[in-house]
Amino acid sequence: TLFDGHQPETMTWLEKQEIDLAVTLLETKMPAGTHAVPLLQLPLVLLVEKNHPLKSAAELWKQDQIEETLITLPPGEAIVKNFQAGLSRLGVDWFSGIKVSSLDLVETYAANGFGIGLSVAVPKAKLCPEVRALPLPDFPPVALGVVWRGKITPLGQAVLDELKLKAQRLAA
Repeated sequence: TLFDGHQPETMTWLEKQEIDLAVTLLETKMPAGTHAVPLLQLPLVLLVEKNHPLKSAAELWKQDQIEETLITLPPGEAIVKNFQAGLSRLGVDWFSGIKVSSLDLVETYAANGFGIGLSVAVPKAKLCPEVRALPLPDFPPVALGVVWRGKITPLGQAVLDELKLKAQRLAA
């Protein structure tokens, strides 16, 4: 059975042994007894409407106060944590004005001009034609990986092996 959930939820499910493994964003410090295998490093990006005048994220950091609405996943997600850590290093305050449940919705809201979306650059993935990505090279990327507790089951190992192959193909 497959479940869809946010990273904090998946870690709770693992702790409660409700799932065998999770494909999720990895935290820098994993709970005791948890094993993790990173698959891909995903750089952070900002998504803007195609005709938005902003040419780079650096233009935002020069502003006294960022007026644009920030569209993000919930605050407990690694993407948001890494972004806020990067902003903190720059001495910039900019908090989410719209919190959505998926990166697809971040893209949709940005494409429709509701604000600037925080997302990741996924290898070989195409954005919808109504948005542009602004790289965030000085921000820590997030790691997508597989997490499990205790000894991995044979089925879990087979899933992990397949995911490693898929990640290698995507990264190539």
